[in-house]
Amino acid sequence: MTNRSAAIVLSLGSFVVTLLIAELVLATFFPFPDPYYPHKVRPTEREYVPSSFAPNDTFHLAVEENLPGVTGTSIFTTNDLGFRGGALAKPKPLNELRIFLVGGSSLECFYLDDSEVVSQRLEERLAGRIPAPLRARVYNTAKSGDRTFDHLAMVVHRVAHLEPDLVIVMAGVNDLRGAMIGLDYLLFRPKKERWSFVQLLRLAATEFQLPRRAYAVMRRSSERELLEEITLTSDIKGDVDLRRSRPVTDRAPTENLAAYTKNLHTLVAATRGAGAEMVLLTQPTTWNSKVDPRAEQWHWMTLVGGEAYREDLLEAAMERYNEALRGVAQMQNAPMLDLAAALPKSLDYFYDDVHFNVRGADTTAALLANFLVDRGLTRPRARGTVLALTPSSAKTRDE
Repeated sequence: MTNRSAAIVLSLGSFVVTLLIAELVLATFFPFPDPYYPHKVRPTEREYVPSSFAPNDTFHLAVEENLPGVTGTSIFTTNDLGFRGGALAKPKPLNELRIFLVGGSSLECFYLDDSEVVSQRLEERLAGRIPAPLRARVYNTAKSGDRTFDHLAMVVHRVAHLEPDLVIVMAGVNDLRGAMIGLDYLLFRPKKERWSFVQLLRLAATEFQLPRRAYAVMRRSSERELLEEITLTSDIKGDVDLRRSRPVTDRAPTENLAAYTKNLHTLVAATRGAGAEMVLLTQPTTWNSKVDPRAEQWHWMTLVGGEAYREDLLEAAMERYNEALRGVAQMQNAPMLDLAAALPKSLDYFYDDVHFNVRGADTTAALLANFLVDRGLTRPRARGTVLALTPSSAKTRDE
């Protein structure tokens, strides 16, 4: 072997050893999650609640500088059922008014501390408004990106058996954005994926730490992943810059009010079937604000499918969704708080398109507390008896 060949072999060997050492160190001390993990694992059970937080989880969060109405660091924790809020007693104490919040990121309040979130502030405000020994306990099941079919899964499979008295739902913006990307509300199973050679190569490569980190860097060009990503340190300005880099369309956003309305009707029925009452909230936004010109500087959710939509068209579409919710409330005789009308479209209450800042969360809690007390909804509901009825035409085996 020549000296040149030996040098090449030695260099290649050193390079491989270095890669192996780096892989071992990263995997042991600084593991990075596999971005293709969902494609590599075949579920052994059906996911009846496809979107939820893990039990007893903790996130340490921070926000970028100058985010309107939110500063510093915060802690996001979940209880033993994966909800924000304290421990949930089973069976429910007789003197407990049990309330569940259901919704998307607006109610989730991801970047707000546990002490600042809507659910905690609502619990505190009700404490001074309802007579002893009755006490309110509020549990927050909301999760970023959830739509009405996710809310149905949460209510039916996670909340119904926990003896709720009130279920408070705010849904709208995620359903609108889902319609804009052609979301299938019937959730038919897609056809079996056929992987290309490049895709198979990605799946193989991301079994290792270094390719995973390379993927994380390159995927920043993927609009949908970037906008839907929940990071431990906020990057709203980065999302805003991405929105500004895309062309603005004059096309009206696609809507699917029929599916949205049907899901709301089903939510009300499922909640009442569990012996509870549902309270519906309209979805507030800062789109097309006439009271705060600063709001547009923090908008990123107007970017959908590679196009930035006009705020006036999005505001009009969101109002149609809110009007559909008002219609469901009227038809079902369900309590409804028009939060969209009550909250100004201002950065005094939001830090971007739809997400509450600290003041917004506290104001929402105050409005909710007043609404619940004024409407007489702060009494535990009487538990009904579920009867098993046999139709008269039915025949038993012994007949």
